[in-house]
Amino acid sequence: MRRAALPILLFILFVFHDLRAQKPLAALPELQNAKVIAVGESAHRVPAFVKYRAELFKEFVHRGMTKTLLVETNYSAATVINEYIWGANSSEPDSVIDKGLYGIYAGSEMADLIQWMRDYNHDRPAAEKLSIKGIDAQSAKVATGVVETFLRDKDPNFEKAIPLNGLALLKELGASRNYNIKRLPKEEQEKIEKTVLALRALVNKHGSTHPTMHLHQRVIEQALAFEKANPFNFTNIRDANMAELVLEHLKHEDKPVFLWAHNGHVAKSKSGWYKPIGHHLKKLLPAEYVAVGLDFREGEIRNTYRTGTTTFEPLKDPDWIGNNINYAGEEPILINMKDFKNLTIRDIGAGNGTYKTKSNKSFDYLVYFKTASPN
Repeated sequence: MRRAALPILLFILFVFHDLRAQKPLAALPELQNAKVIAVGESAHRVPAFVKYRAELFKEFVHRGMTKTLLVETNYSAATVINEYIWGANSSEPDSVIDKGLYGIYAGSEMADLIQWMRDYNHDRPAAEKLSIKGIDAQSAKVATGVVETFLRDKDPNFEKAIPLNGLALLKELGASRNYNIKRLPKEEQEKIEKTVLALRALVNKHGSTHPTMHLHQRVIEQALAFEKANPFNFTNIRDANMAELVLEHLKHEDKPVFLWAHNGHVAKSKSGWYKPIGHHLKKLLPAEYVAVGLDFREGEIRNTYRTGTTTFEPLKDPDWIGNNINYAGEEPILINMKDFKNLTIRDIGAGNGTYKTKSNKSFDYLVYFKTASPN
């Protein structure tokens, strides 16, 4: 430690050997009463982060602390992942990942976890099976198809109830990165609105026969709200939507859920005008939401939204967390954030920025890696 006046509680986690043989994060007292255990990451597409979170999830499963993994991906699309891990189809893990998860999860580490979950579920009763569920709703494409298929089977007057071409327009909602509902002709925007209302009425009428159809309908409505949001508020709309879906999942769980998302989403405190998922959940579950961030000192990582890699050098910020840590043992290091006031960590997403933590008001713990690599 360079700042001897700041006490810091360090646990060395030998994650990549045998997590259960060491003192793991799962044993910490804050987690014993948690309903949502959120583990973030300062950057997507870092294999060490995925492997760490996968091993941690397995540890929680072995301890009987969870059976559900919530991930930052589209709720409706993720159902194909559950079908695979529940043994309902025989596709390869990479294939279902392409269909059911965002590209940030591509890689052997996630494929290995999904295969492990499928193997774990084999011959177990339904009440003990593991699940992966999405919490995002930036696109209405898959949800619209699910709702359409369900309603066509239930309602003989389905075609008459839906505006002409309304479903086709709705399936384009957020389906590509260049989509912008505000560029559509006014009559098409109005048709989308009418189609969403018509689907809602039909789901309210018939949806009680399906356990999750109202959630697929809600994804459609959330995707529309996200697309209609102004440039200064769309991230707040998205995170409020994701928090809502987390709470919906909790209604049907008898154990805590394990949540994966970016650090920015799982942080418990507001950052200026931005209100992340963690802010909403901490307000509603003050003693039952635990947030753990992941970060790294330096290294090379894959770019999230473009090809290639970017190299990250040590930061020059005087509050940078890297200034406070000496590596005396194996990495990663688990840091109790209540022992710090404000620290700077990395915040890599659409841009390569930084994030100012607010003691343990942002994260309860931070898992810190010395290096990151694209492989």
